[in-house]
Amino acid sequence: MLATEEEANQSADTSTEKKEEEREALRRSATKLARSIEDEAAELANLEEEKVCSMRQSYEALRNETEAEMRDVAEAASQAASHAKQAAQRTAALVRWAGHENGTDGTQESEAQLRVVERQRREFEELTEDSLRRAGRTLE
Repeated sequence: MLATEEEANQSADTSTEKKEEEREALRRSATKLARSIEDEAAELANLEEEKVCSMRQSYEALRNETEAEMRDVAEAASQAASHAKQAAQRTAALVRWAGHENGTDGTQESEAQLRVVERQRREFEELTEDSLRRAGRTLE
């Protein structure tokens, strides 16, 4: 019977050793898997950060471009209003001159034209400024 007990003990020891080896192998596998998951998560986080950074840069570039275009439009509108005022002044001067040539005073007509042009210029500038403010709020 001693031989059988010894064999049983050896078999139990072998079984215990195998279980411990299996547990150790599982621990190593679990550790490797955890590292792999952490690496994947870090890589995904980096990709998301790069994506967000790229989107911010694109937005800033678009915003800067739009603001530059809005400034150009405002400048063009201002120049157009200035040219219109100058044209009205020249027209008023011509009307006054023509009035003097014809023996009438064209001052009233020319002043009325100047007032109309000045009012239109102010309205145009207000509309332009209002449009730029709305566009600026849209960008924000």
